[in-house]
Amino acid sequence: MRSILVHSAIFFGSLTIAGVSLADVKKAGSTFEEAEELLARGMLEKAAMAYGAFAQNAGQDPRAPWAFVESANLHMRLGDMNLASAEEKLQFFENTFAPVNIELWSDMVFTMIDGFAMRGDRQAALTLAHRALKNVEEWSKIALRRKHRNSQRLLETELRVRGRLAHFYREVGGHHRVDAEYTRVQKITELLGVWSGKNSPRKKAEFPETMELIAESFFHTAEAKRDEAERLALPAYLGNGDRDSVRDFITGPGKQWSENRRYLVEEANRLYHLVIGTELPKPIPPRPPPPPSRTIGLLGSDPNAPIAYDRDDSLGRDSLEPLPSPKWAIAAAERVGSVWASFLNEYRKIPIPKEWSAISRLPGPDLPYQELRQVYISGLSESPSFEMKVTAKSAYSRCLEMSIRFRIVNEHTNTCSKWLSKNFGAEYHDADDFAPPGEFIAFGQYARPAPLPSFTH
Repeated sequence: MRSILVHSAIFFGSLTIAGVSLADVKKAGSTFEEAEELLARGMLEKAAMAYGAFAQNAGQDPRAPWAFVESANLHMRLGDMNLASAEEKLQFFENTFAPVNIELWSDMVFTMIDGFAMRGDRQAALTLAHRALKNVEEWSKIALRRKHRNSQRLLETELRVRGRLAHFYREVGGHHRVDAEYTRVQKITELLGVWSGKNSPRKKAEFPETMELIAESFFHTAEAKRDEAERLALPAYLGNGDRDSVRDFITGPGKQWSENRRYLVEEANRLYHLVIGTELPKPIPPRPPPPPSRTIGLLGSDPNAPIAYDRDDSLGRDSLEPLPSPKWAIAAAERVGSVWASFLNEYRKIPIPKEWSAISRLPGPDLPYQELRQVYISGLSESPSFEMKVTAKSAYSRCLEMSIRFRIVNEHTNTCSKWLSKNFGAEYHDADDFAPPGEFIAFGQYARPAPLPSFTH
């Protein structure tokens, strides 16, 4: 790979190109028209060759860089390019068309990376991704130092390369590498200033893919915290069901578990809000810190619970305000509902004294049940199940509202619909109750976010 000095010359246009005669330009111009006609007639192989010939014969023609990229992309899509030829074309473009057009260069690079990935040649895709990352990192350092106008495009290009690397590492189970790439994506996001949080965005992203990858990185981080929360299972109750043992459990391990689980749930909730562009304050961690647990919690709730009051909780944003990434916002809203629903399900496993299930009448003032009930309720008063259910309902409802607004139907919206119809059947009905599966999808797009891995750390 060339030195930073040479990269600087290539990027900022200090390299010179050999002169091209007028005859060559005229000849190249006729070749360009021929390439256009061949492409329009669907003769892709000949069009690729014609575009390539034009680009090599008329390096100073403003159409030449575009024609070269079009030729390379056509060859890639036709499947007649290997790793060596791909690197050769990238090298030619970088050395010939100075200053480098970052938009065209990235279009060619990503077409090649994605093309090799689709063909199953992961090693070639990784090689090109690392090559592109090395180039764009060097160019970005120079551009930022000189406050060059292309610095934003370079940062966004680096972000997009790192997003692809994260996808590759996820496929092979490299979870730590995935975390590292998404962490870097979020640091680049801070430099770019295109994402909303406590403050409005300072700039607008140059590439649409940028916003999707930023949202994906925040979603990945939130998923890790959700996984940690749901693994913190309620400790096993080993008593015989008498008042004293239940009280000791409620005020001891049960209360500690509730505080620790709530902290993790609220932290996951905060991270999911970042996906939507809303920044919440960090929750105060309990002491001692949450102990690790390998037991996975279950999603669910009590279908016989009373209908809860509506709560104004639009996940921190106006319902009509534009979203950075509707697809990932819907996924985040569903996960907020799920993490609270899972907490609720685990919370309801807390034991109740066996006397309560045996008695068939309300306890009188002279019986200890009223006292025991008060101890039971006050011991976990900071985590009432009613509040959890209302919070889950609010998030799931918001998920469906965004689904309708943006016409996106996927596994996240299906989860929301099923939970709401099960727990609040008087207000919500599952779409499957009215139409055969799949009909509702005809009203919109079936947008499935990339599956994220099962966390092992």
